[in-house]
Amino acid sequence: MLNRLTCHPDETVILLMPPVLGSMLWWGWPIVRRTPAWKYVAYAVVLTLVLTAAEGLAAHMARGRLLLGEVFWALYFTVAWRMAWAVWARTVGRWGEPYRRWSRRASRA
Repeated sequence: MLNRLTCHPDETVILLMPPVLGSMLWWGWPIVRRTPAWKYVAYAVVLTLVLTAAEGLAAHMARGRLLLGEVFWALYFTVAWRMAWAVWARTVGRWGEPYRRWSRRASRA
């Protein structure tokens, strides 16, 4: 059932990560909704330029050519990684906060 979009279920899960993580961030944390849209657009433009330049440099060094489809997929999965990091920092990263505070107090004493 999951592998209708791709050949393998794991690929489908990875393909669905950005929409799912974006939905989690959008509805789970109001501060994400309050961020102005121009910041998201600026982030996408800068990230696209950086990834295009990096892949263009790699293609030039390999004496190949830049494939815009590869830039799209690199952008897609970089955004997925960034959203996963944001969800991690807002959930699991917070669970260890009391222990970090405790270790700071213990080291000062």
